[in-house]
Amino acid sequence: VTPWEIDSTMGSLPYLIVLFVTTLFGILILSTLISLISTIVNSRIRDVVQGLQSFPFDNHIIIIGWSSRVSTIIEELVIANESEKSSKILLVSNFDREDLENKIRDYIKPTKKTKLFWRSRKLDTDETFKNINLMGSRRVIILGDEGESQQLSRLKATIAMHNFLHQVTTSQNISILVEADDNAEADCIIA
Repeated sequence: VTPWEIDSTMGSLPYLIVLFVTTLFGILILSTLISLISTIVNSRIRDVVQGLQSFPFDNHIIIIGWSSRVSTIIEELVIANESEKSSKILLVSNFDREDLENKIRDYIKPTKKTKLFWRSRKLDTDETFKNINLMGSRRVIILGDEGESQQLSRLKATIAMHNFLHQVTTSQNISILVEADDNAEADCIIA
């Protein structure tokens, strides 16, 4: 209650006990308020990381699909972006969220300046492109999810992205890079 030390001669024992209980109650209220604010902030961060909220950052790089080359690509992007204070890479895949987290933990090394985010989303829907803030990105790399139909996954994601970009009227030019296994696939994607 007071900013200086309390002397036992400043009041009667009941008065000092009331001061002590009031001080403890104030500390309890303050610590409860701090923990509540901390929980709210952590919840918002977890929602962003897990993809429940739209990706709030701009000027990020999006990698669509998981392949064995993702870890190498991310390492090269980290090296290329060393001069930036902080860069952001968003990895989007059809894999289940837990499977994707395990793959990221197993194959991708932690980075110092570059922050890695991920989303478990369907690769060919408008809702996905809104959630990953496609319009705020500076580059998109389409790899497609590994599996029997990786070429089909790349083609569907590319077509869906171009359809989404045609629906949204903007003068922003997004750099899009699509991986192709051979010339036939490249011709199909270009068409």
